[in-house]
Amino acid sequence: MTRSAANRIAREGRKYGVGLLLITQRPSELPDTALAQCGSLISLRLTDSADQAKIRAAQAAYRTAAGPMLIPGVPREAADAGTIGTAADWMMRFMVHPNPSLSLAAQGASLCGMLPTLKELALMLGFRNAGVEEFTGPTQGSGTEPDLLYRTCWGLALLTEVYRRGPAIAEIGPIGRLPRRSADSLLDAAPDAGLEQLAALRDVMESVLLPAVNSRQGLWALGPTFAGSEIMRGDADLVAGGLLTELKTTSKNRPSRWRTRGRCSDTCSWTMSTNSP
Repeated sequence: MTRSAANRIAREGRKYGVGLLLITQRPSELPDTALAQCGSLISLRLTDSADQAKIRAAQAAYRTAAGPMLIPGVPREAADAGTIGTAADWMMRFMVHPNPSLSLAAQGASLCGMLPTLKELALMLGFRNAGVEEFTGPTQGSGTEPDLLYRTCWGLALLTEVYRRGPAIAEIGPIGRLPRRSADSLLDAAPDAGLEQLAALRDVMESVLLPAVNSRQGLWALGPTFAGSEIMRGDADLVAGGLLTELKTTSKNRPSRWRTRGRCSDTCSWTMSTNSP
C-alpha cells in the first residue's frame, strides 16, 4: 500500500465503513496523516530513537487533543493513591447511571462480613434493586449530593480492594480500623484529602470524559468482564455504544499501561494524573 492510499483510507475510510490497521516494526516510517487518524495506539518495546520519537509525538498530540487532565496531588499518607483510583472508577459509574450495580463491592463485602453494611448504604442512596450492569445510553447520572457521593465511592473502593486483594486486607487496612461495621462508619472512613481528589477528578470527567462518551448511543455496560477476568480479578469500566473506555488514574504525570480484551468496535483509554508533591 502506498503512503497516499494509507492516508486517504485513514481520512475517508470511515465514511464507507472501511477501517485501517497499521502494523509495523518501524513506527518512524508510518505516514503522519494516517498515524494522526488512528483512534488506538499499541506500542511494544522500541529501541530505535527515531521510532521512540514518533510514538512520543503521537502520544503528545493525543494528550493535547484530550485536554488538561492533571490535578494537584496529595501525599500518600493523606490519601492512598490506589483507593483514589478505584473510587474514581466508581464515581464514573454513578456519573453515567443513577443506579449502577454494586456487585463488585458486594463480593468484597461478603469476604469481610459487611454485606449488611453495603445494603444499608444502598438504602441511603435510594437503591430499590441490585443495580444495573447494562442499559440503553446515554442517560442521566446520579443526583446524589456530592459529599455523600464521594464518601460512597470511597467506601465502595475499600470493599472492592478486599475482593481484589483478599480478606486479609480487611484486617490490616481501613476496613479493620472501622469503629463499627455500619454505613456511617464506612462513609466516615474517607479522608478529606481523598474527597478533594475525587471532586477534582469529577471536574475532569465532566469536562473531558463525559462529552466524549455521551455521543455514543446504544447499549452501555458498566464493569463488563472478559476472558482475562477469569485469570485476574478485574473488569473494565464502561462500554458506551461499542466504545470500550478504561479509566486510569496515576500519581505520576505519565500515561498508565493498560491492557484489555473484548469485542468492541473502538477502544479508548483515559489517563488522569494526580501530580504528587
